[in-house]
Amino acid sequence: MQDDEHYISAYAKFLVKDWHGAIEDFSILISKYPDDEYGYDLRGVTFLQIHEYEKALSDFNKAIEVNSRYDEAFLHRASTKVQLKDFEGAMSDFDNALEINPNHVTTYVHRASLKFNLRDFQGALSDNSSAIRINPNSLEARNNRAMVRNVLKDHFGALDDYDIAVTIANEQFKAITYCNRGLTKQYLKVYKGAINDFTKAISVDPQDP
Repeated sequence: MQDDEHYISAYAKFLVKDWHGAIEDFSILISKYPDDEYGYDLRGVTFLQIHEYEKALSDFNKAIEVNSRYDEAFLHRASTKVQLKDFEGAMSDFDNALEINPNHVTTYVHRASLKFNLRDFQGALSDNSSAIRINPNSLEARNNRAMVRNVLKDHFGALDDYDIAVTIANEQFKAITYCNRGLTKQYLKVYKGAINDFTKAISVDPQDP
């Protein structure tokens, strides 16, 4: 399927955010390969970009119907259910995705975010820690675990995570990471260090309010 001209065209349109054009090409692809889960999953992900959550859900359901061991479809369906506020269903899909692929960092990070929003802070801590065990350089997991640790008043633990996060953050996330580390130092009354981090954040991105 990936050699098909409509797949190539759809993927190219997806990359340039021509969502409707990509959906048209993915739809043609699905008509040609109705028993291939990837077409449904990719079209579902595209529907997510334009907030067509019910259509996305339908596509992920079909992808799972075709291949019940396709963990990416469970992950994407979980993210869709979060948007639809079906948190119980989302948690079940995250669980299924991890049962199929227990080393998927993104799934742990997304499930952690849901647990955090549901105020299951210990669960969020555990999932972010699992993601970090698999990939110690996951910036999202590092920053999210630091945030959870601050909520749990483990500011030294949060500081440890931010110390690593600032070394792996790219320019896009460097400023906010310095800022968050500065706030953590402020909690710990390390005011000079906090000021230094806020200064670094401003130097990296002087336009960031």
